[in-house]
Amino acid sequence: MTRVLSDELGRFNIRANCINPIVTMTDLAARAWSDPAKSGPVLARISLSRFAEPADVAQVIAFLLSDASAMLNGLAIPIDGGFLVR
Repeated sequence: MTRVLSDELGRFNIRANCINPIVTMTDLAARAWSDPAKSGPVLARISLSRFAEPADVAQVIAFLLSDASAMLNGLAIPIDGGFLVR
């Protein structure tokens, strides 16, 4: 969908990108993932050994909204600390 949107909207100078964050430690997520039996196996697969913080996600969004990312279009960006690497 992101690739199609980027193709369709690019001619209007509108970029479409997708972010794919891992568990992001909001207050609700902190309660849901506080059990080490649940979080441990997932954390073991994350190279950085932690879940994302809201600021981690917000900084990527801010970058995508900035002129510094002017040529980025049609991307799916994992914010997962290396989860997909393992």
